[in-house]
Amino acid sequence: MASELRTSKYQKAIEASWDRCKHDFSLVPHAVYPVMRLQSTEVTPRFEAMVDKTGGRRGIFQQLADIAGHAGHCLVLCDADQIVVRLEARDKGHSRFERHGIALGSCWNERIAGTNGVAMAMTLGETVTVRGNEHFFSKLNSFSCTSVPLLDACNRMIGAVSLSTRDSGNAAECLFSQQLLEQASTRIQNLLFEQHYKEALIITVSSPVGTGLMARDTLIAIDGSGHVLGATRGAGFFTVEGHGDVLTGTSMEAIAGLSVDDLVRTAGQIHNVHLDSGDVLNISVREQVASSFPTASGSAQKRKTQRDFGRRRLSRALRALAIGSQAMADTLEQVQVCFANRIPLLIEGESGTGKTQLVTSLHADLGNTPAQLVRMDCSVFDESLMDRLQAGTLLNQVAAVAEPADNSRLSVTLLVENVADLPEQGQSRLRLLLETLESMEHDACAQHGALVVNVVATTDHELLAEVDAGRFREDLYYLLCGAHFVLPALRNREGVDTLASAIATTLAGIAVELTHEAREAIRNHGWPGNVRELRNTLRQSLIAGNGERISLCDITLRSRPGSSAESASRGASQPVLASSPAENTYDEKVAIVDALKSTQWNVSRAARKLGIARATIHRKILRYGIVRPIKDR
Repeated sequence: MASELRTSKYQKAIEASWDRCKHDFSLVPHAVYPVMRLQSTEVTPRFEAMVDKTGGRRGIFQQLADIAGHAGHCLVLCDADQIVVRLEARDKGHSRFERHGIALGSCWNERIAGTNGVAMAMTLGETVTVRGNEHFFSKLNSFSCTSVPLLDACNRMIGAVSLSTRDSGNAAECLFSQQLLEQASTRIQNLLFEQHYKEALIITVSSPVGTGLMARDTLIAIDGSGHVLGATRGAGFFTVEGHGDVLTGTSMEAIAGLSVDDLVRTAGQIHNVHLDSGDVLNISVREQVASSFPTASGSAQKRKTQRDFGRRRLSRALRALAIGSQAMADTLEQVQVCFANRIPLLIEGESGTGKTQLVTSLHADLGNTPAQLVRMDCSVFDESLMDRLQAGTLLNQVAAVAEPADNSRLSVTLLVENVADLPEQGQSRLRLLLETLESMEHDACAQHGALVVNVVATTDHELLAEVDAGRFREDLYYLLCGAHFVLPALRNREGVDTLASAIATTLAGIAVELTHEAREAIRNHGWPGNVRELRNTLRQSLIAGNGERISLCDITLRSRPGSSAESASRGASQPVLASSPAENTYDEKVAIVDALKSTQWNVSRAARKLGIARATIHRKILRYGIVRPIKDR
């Protein structure tokens, strides 16, 4: 295992690969034809799919091929199944490579091709060089292969690109190949990332400490509320144990002290951010990116000339409601504009979608103007209670703030909750109340322009259907429905896991990591209780775990019997250990590690979480070589 570039980490990885090849896959090092090949008809659709996944970046691969050809190297592009879909070398016949199995359609899965650069890079998720006799098969001992994994915008593995050549024993050649491939890989992911998050604000982060001449910049996409939507590979300097997905849903202001307004206002400038670890990061936003991103800040003249019904950036409170969902953000933006123009609002949506929170956020955003929120819950009234006194009480509440002693400007928000449950007599009283409020507002405007009234009605029913059924007054419906909006159910929103990460971070008061399996479970659950159910589930998960990390074994998901999400929820609510380690080794090991982390490495509690005996979990810990990290001891 002689290699000047090899660290103990990679030595151990290669040794482990050799061990798997011998004992798990029963491979023979001196096989005459060790590498399997697919037919050309099978390779063509794979290549087209690879082009689609890499955004059609043929130009980058062609540039790599040209450089590789001049250096006597062979460019190898593999898909996610580790099948070679493109091969370029100066020797057009590729004869010297094909004789050793490096050919179009060849499969470099470790089970088939033994220890090799492609399999190692995609297994470790890092740039790897496998040289000479580090290859398991002796037929490959004369070659050196440097490979780098290719990731999409969401850091999912889509393939690998490699440079293969005769092993000259010169470590500098391997270093050159590594730097060249890493630059190409980074460029491809950055292009995919910018396309995927084209509606977001993308910031560039680089560290000036110990990064080398060809250090990769990390891109981070944030939404209008300043929360992270995603990051490219290499964002580990912001996270615990280098897990980049911890960033998702976290506020940039919390982790770097920079708000959206700060970043947009100082576009083109570089911010130096000092981390607790002692590292110093450079953070910047390109001016052309910031210029197209809406911002609340701006000159007084810009604010003065803005049209009343123009697009407005969401307030901080509303941005928090829309985390992860652009569709929700678009709806809230329209609601905000209508509320600002005192248009009566009818907001429909299932229980738990955030209707009341939306209205209270709108009311809180009235600024420095003295404001009074008057709430009327129609579900508590019946015909015997809804009399003139009830309506008069509400009217008196409004009147009490309508005539201040100092004639200052006032805002009154009347929130009519569960309006579809209002009895018939109550509907008449509400209509009278609305007419009275309208008259009071007109009188106030005629005198000194002091009173501003906003009326918002909410319901989890389709109110127009109630009108059609004769259960709700049509005239009252049109008094309330100046503008109509429906808040989407959580199961119909995109980015549910992003919202979950933000809520968990808020509940815990620190950045909370959601494992990949936990995110999958959250995305696949039906959430009949919507955001309210999600918040309760996350609170319980934080209590069940260690308060800093939520894994699948910490989450308990419930669905109503017969619901469409019931079967999916059952499968996602508890980790399932594989009956045969060979069939599902990864899932079983991850479930055990997650259970141990969530119980502070208490083996007995972890076993109870997994529903297995203490002796069984001890046996599996030994089988998978699971060791408690030093920092957790």
